[in-house]
Amino acid sequence: MKDRSIKFIKLPVLACSIALLSGCSIFSSDKIPDNKAPEQTMTISVGKNVNSGHSFYVVININDDVKNYMAETKDNIYQQMLDQKLLSYQVFPGQEKKITISPEQNSKYLGVYFLDKELIDAERWSYLLPVSGKSHILNVTASSVDIN
Repeated sequence: MKDRSIKFIKLPVLACSIALLSGCSIFSSDKIPDNKAPEQTMTISVGKNVNSGHSFYVVININDDVKNYMAETKDNIYQQMLDQKLLSYQVFPGQEKKITISPEQNSKYLGVYFLDKELIDAERWSYLLPVSGKSHILNVTASSVDIN
């Protein structure tokens, strides 16, 4: 009887050991899900005088393409933000906001849209960034956005 119970204990221990040594995903916490690309970090640094000192929204399409990007209007982006179809982040002048984005696996571009009246008027309100897993720093001034 004792010999039989030892066999039943050895079998699960052996199976767990093999799974652990083979890198089984059950034991791995850093595996990227199959439908996601590597996370991408953005730091948005907003100047004190941007948008006349009022907060505004940065809207991100995590699965954008060139054709869609070229056709977007500020009203369409605003409506998609309200419908919660796109990611949106409220930013404040004189502050920095760090965000982490998880694009879809087949995403090639991130559409980044600034719903700030002054940037919209200057036609500098939208940017298309490649999905690369790299971090970006976006420095927002009253009339432009510098991307590093």
